[in-house]
Amino acid sequence: MEDLEARVHAPFPPLPKPPSRDQCKSSQRHVAFCEIPPKYQVRDDERCSDEESSRCRPCFFTCCAWTCLALCTLSLILLIVGVSFYAMVQSWLPEIRMEKISFIKTDFVNSSPGSPKMLALNAATDVVLQVSNKNENAGLVFGPLAVDVSWEEIKLGRANVPGFSLHPKNSTTLTLHSGVATSQVDKDDEGEIKTSLKNRDMMIDVFLTGLIGFNLGGLRMNGLPLQIVCQDINLSDVDLGRQPACDVKIFTLG
Repeated sequence: MEDLEARVHAPFPPLPKPPSRDQCKSSQRHVAFCEIPPKYQVRDDERCSDEESSRCRPCFFTCCAWTCLALCTLSLILLIVGVSFYAMVQSWLPEIRMEKISFIKTDFVNSSPGSPKMLALNAATDVVLQVSNKNENAGLVFGPLAVDVSWEEIKLGRANVPGFSLHPKNSTTLTLHSGVATSQVDKDDEGEIKTSLKNRDMMIDVFLTGLIGFNLGGLRMNGLPLQIVCQDINLSDVDLGRQPACDVKIFTLG
């Protein structure tokens, strides 16, 4: 009973004060601000596309790197194969030496009345070359060759040589009968040409161009461009039997 009376007569706790006007405004402003939707929301599909692009970017760079590596490797292999092929073919080329040069005819006649300083040269020149195939396995097949004999850009002879073949470890003598008719020369060159021929100190250039092929057992390789350059050949060296060597080149068209 005493406990019940004590509870009845106990004072009630004070009621909370009503919210003031400022608090209501602040609460309203806070609620209103929270209820405004954001201007931009990331959609699920956009988030997925960004994730896919971020995953694909490393794959793209990896593919590019492997592609570049493969192309570089292929280029290096082709370069090595090309250099090896060129070195192999170069070792098959013949050795060519100048054996003899003979000027059969050198006649100078007046070119025309309108050109008193120019003369027409009629010349015939024989050139003998020693062609040796020192390779033990590859046979040589020469196509038709064009011959050009000159002295300081003055043409002394032209000729065409039919094709021929040369077996391994074999040699042959190639005689070139060349000539020119009415080759235009300056009148001042007449005396120099005659003096150089008499003293046998003329420097002659002989060029041969054509095609060459190789026969290695059952393997045949034809139609490679060939150039034989016998440049600055001194007549006195040839007369003494020194047989100057000529340069033999392939894949040279100029």
